[in-house]
Amino acid sequence: MKKLWIMIALVSLRVCGFAMDSASVKDGARLYKKCAVCHGERAEKTYLGVVPLKDIPTDLRIQFMREYSEGKRNVYGKGALMKMNLRGLKEKDFQSIESYIESLELKLQE
Repeated sequence: MKKLWIMIALVSLRVCGFAMDSASVKDGARLYKKCAVCHGERAEKTYLGVVPLKDIPTDLRIQFMREYSEGKRNVYGKGALMKMNLRGLKEKDFQSIESYIESLELKLQE
């Protein structure tokens, strides 16, 4: 009986984790709309030498969002624009945007 309860608890945690991931992706999709203007709907756009977001590793994308939002990054002279677009976003928002970009990558692999 104890094993059964442990299994139920583990399955419940897994289902809750999936729901949060799904919500994070939806929130990220909403937040990413502003990004899509320059970076493309599927994070695929290259312009002015900027590498497509989909080609940047996850940890660096989040680091770059932090740095731009804090005004510490100014690559290709786009620092002020990026800071303005990221104004008011928090770490949770960066993670949501990242989850959305990762979901796009998974769809491309299918």
